[in-house]
Amino acid sequence: MNMCTKVKNLFLKHPHSKNMTYVSHLFRAWGMTFLFVKAVFYSFIHGLFPFLFEHDSSDIVLYLYYDILNQQINELYKQERDIKNESEQEDHIKNN
Repeated sequence: MNMCTKVKNLFLKHPHSKNMTYVSHLFRAWGMTFLFVKAVFYSFIHGLFPFLFEHDSSDIVLYLYYDILNQQINELYKQERDIKNESEQEDHIKNN
């Protein structure tokens, strides 16, 4: 394996494991980063002025939590479906 392939694999292994391209993974990560920064900003301001942004930071954290959880559930569902399809194909081959 040449150096170019090794470097390419470093950048693509994780996104592909999440069924994403490098670019889609990049934009998802940056979008999440923007939301985290926004939550930090709201928390900072809320600490100084308790009457401002009373729920905004926790709403963002909950949104991110459920978004990540939903992605993990979808990945597990896909893995389960793939295993079932492989099993059905093996049964079909055995029966024919």
